[in-house]
Amino acid sequence: MLEGLGAHITIKPAIEFEAVILAAEERGLVDDVDDVVVSSVHAVKALKDLAPSMGRFSVFAVGEQTAKAARAAGWKVAVVSESGGMFDLVKRLESRNLGGHAVLWPRSNLADRKALEPLERAGARVLSFVAYKVTNPLRRHELNLAENTAVIFASPSAVCHLEAVLDETALAHDKARVSALAIGRTTAKELKQRGWQLIHVAARPSNEGLLAVALEHLTRRKR
Repeated sequence: MLEGLGAHITIKPAIEFEAVILAAEERGLVDDVDDVVVSSVHAVKALKDLAPSMGRFSVFAVGEQTAKAARAAGWKVAVVSESGGMFDLVKRLESRNLGGHAVLWPRSNLADRKALEPLERAGARVLSFVAYKVTNPLRRHELNLAENTAVIFASPSAVCHLEAVLDETALAHDKARVSALAIGRTTAKELKQRGWQLIHVAARPSNEGLLAVALEHLTRRKR
C-alpha cells in the first residue's frame, strides 16, 4: 500500500529466534508455579514444549497476539496488556493480589530480568530463565540510512539491532533527521533513551497501527 502511494520500501529482518536447550533445574521450575508471564509468541512455543498442559496456571500475556497463541494452546489467559509491552502488563498485575504466588517468566536473552521486580516487592516469588535467544541478522548486511526518511520499528530489539550495525557518526546525524515510527510505547521509550528525536507512535500496537503512522509520515512529507 505504501509503495502504491509512491514510497520506496526496504524490508530487512532485524531479529532471529533460536531455541534454547534447558537444564534439568530449569525444566523443573514449571512444577512449582501459580502464574506464568508470556511476553511473546516465541515464549508460548517454548513453554508448550516444556509444559503441554497449563490448565492449572493463570497466564499473563504481553500483547493480543501472544494471548491468542496462548489461548490456542488451551491455556487460560487472565490478563493481557494491549499496549505498553511488559511495563503495562506489570502495572496491571500490581493491582492483583500476587503475594505468595510463584510467577514463572520464560524470557529471551535480551529481556531485562528486573522488569518483574515490582511483583517481587509486592510479595510474589519470580522464577525466570532464558527460554529462547534473540540474535541480529542485520550483522550480515552493510546498512546505512542515507536515503531513508523514516524507519519502522516493531520492537525495542529491532532498534538495538539496527544501531549495532550503523556507523556511529552517521547515526548521530540520522537520529535528528529520520522519523522513527514505533509500534508502541515500549519501542518509543527505547528510541527516546537512545536519542532519536522524531518519534511517532502507532495508536494501536499492530501492523495496522504501523501502517497508519507510516501513512501520516507520507502525508507530512507531501505537504
